[in-house]
Amino acid sequence: TESVMLFQENATKEQLERNLRRESAIFEGDEELMWSFKNFALGELRSLSLSRLTNPNWFLKGPSSQAITLKAFTKLQTSYEIAAQSLFRNELKGIFPNISNKKFEEFAFLLFAANADHALTPNNRKYYYDSILNEFEPIYYDGNPNFDILNNSIFWDFKRTNVINYFITNGIDHNFIKKIEDVIYSTELQQEFYDRANFLDTDIKTFYQNAIKEFSNNIKILSREIVQSKFKVNTSTPTTTSIEYINRMEDFKLKQLVFTSIEKIGDGYIGSLYDGNKIKLSLEEIKKILSRNNYKGERAVFLDNNKKTQPIKTKQNKTNLFAGEIITSSGIRMQYSEEDKTISFKQTNPKDWVMIVGADLTGWSIDLDGSWIADNINLEIGQRFNRQGITGCLTIYKSYVNQTSISVNNGGCEDSLNIISSKGNLKNLLIKYAYADALDMDFSNIDIDNAIIHNAGNDCYDVSGGTYLIENADFDQCGDKGVSIGEGSSFKVNNLNIRNAFIGVSSKDYSYVNLTSTNIRNVKICLEAKQKKQEFGGAFVSVKDFNCDGLIQIDKNSIFKE
Repeated sequence: TESVMLFQENATKEQLERNLRRESAIFEGDEELMWSFKNFALGELRSLSLSRLTNPNWFLKGPSSQAITLKAFTKLQTSYEIAAQSLFRNELKGIFPNISNKKFEEFAFLLFAANADHALTPNNRKYYYDSILNEFEPIYYDGNPNFDILNNSIFWDFKRTNVINYFITNGIDHNFIKKIEDVIYSTELQQEFYDRANFLDTDIKTFYQNAIKEFSNNIKILSREIVQSKFKVNTSTPTTTSIEYINRMEDFKLKQLVFTSIEKIGDGYIGSLYDGNKIKLSLEEIKKILSRNNYKGERAVFLDNNKKTQPIKTKQNKTNLFAGEIITSSGIRMQYSEEDKTISFKQTNPKDWVMIVGADLTGWSIDLDGSWIADNINLEIGQRFNRQGITGCLTIYKSYVNQTSISVNNGGCEDSLNIISSKGNLKNLLIKYAYADALDMDFSNIDIDNAIIHNAGNDCYDVSGGTYLIENADFDQCGDKGVSIGEGSSFKVNNLNIRNAFIGVSSKDYSYVNLTSTNIRNVKICLEAKQKKQEFGGAFVSVKDFNCDGLIQIDKNSIFKE
């Protein structure tokens, strides 16, 4: 069959991980009411269109996913209610749900520069919810870009400069402009485009050069207008209630069930309707309400007018110790010495956790003393991550380590230590008696001088999506794998000792493992290389001075080199 087709990446788990994001809730504007819904004209119900969940199966994965999804949905839905209310009144706020942070401002700036403002309307917006930072990120969708000079002075019946300044309230950082210019003028971007478009029957080089030229000119125009504009944005947040939304429903004679709360009561959920009735809801029914605005075949919408979403109990300790932020559960006890650059945390409950965000940990020693007892085999962890979206007793997120030492003992979480989207060097790492994985690192670039991990319920060392190096490692009593490398990671170790594990070293899914001076004892499988996930391929393992008397298993898609 010959046909003209558009191939578009779906916003799913694989897209998130390819962009170094953990799986979480994804949302978009709900368009069901907009396109000739039943007896209504095209776009007639735009001011009643809100948002919806697009990955509902993630909601079903467990109680943490459910809590995160409901929390995020109510936050986003409120912004969509305000936007719909403003749209009905023909106000500027109606063109953009008020999810405001630096990422959204920079995203909007790039869309304007590419004449891709079509992606800014509420129905064309997609969102990723970062549960760790409790914030949304934009996902590009349906911008309809046109790389011509920016010459349209009116957007959506509003003056362009007013619209731009509504989206970009804090001006544009010159470092951001430089970063974009470095990308668009790079030979890498140019060559990537040529490689992808060289089969087209057109002068791709002229097209590319003209597009970059106009895009660059538009950046200059926008930057100048933002600086010169005297338009003042009303920063006050409008209030919204279900009453106004329902009044508009009645004006349009649209029939919908309106849920004003969905609360977890015991082991189940209770939904409260606007008319005061309460309904016991199954997880499948909540899934359809959030993702399809449908309850048992009827059109339904969740407004959360009562805002009863349960907050997560945390302490937020903002500190200047290392230019970052410490967030902990309520049971954590903390002590520190700024002079000695030492900080210690103590759990009072095995599920207590600590998260360090955006920190420079150069020269610091960090210690976490857990409260999990190895003999307590009945410890209930629940879903792999908690309602903050984290898996670690100690989590280091988007931070820099340099000659940093970390010690974790008796960690009762899925990961005793979890390092995410961070980089640098750990001088010394010591983890003992981990309930499950001892160390889990994702999307990071971390070197470790000396690593000692003993007694882990699952993997001793588990990494994915990054570049990792260990000079000296001693891993003993690993419940499953001594070393697990996955999802396109690069891992090198110069002196590795593993004792008492099921698998010594596992390389999976496009990962590259280089082992030098390795001794593995008392394992069933010395090493394996394989494809595990369909979106990846096989793996590579190279060894030198490798000593082990167990099995070596290499699948047909992988390579083993001695």
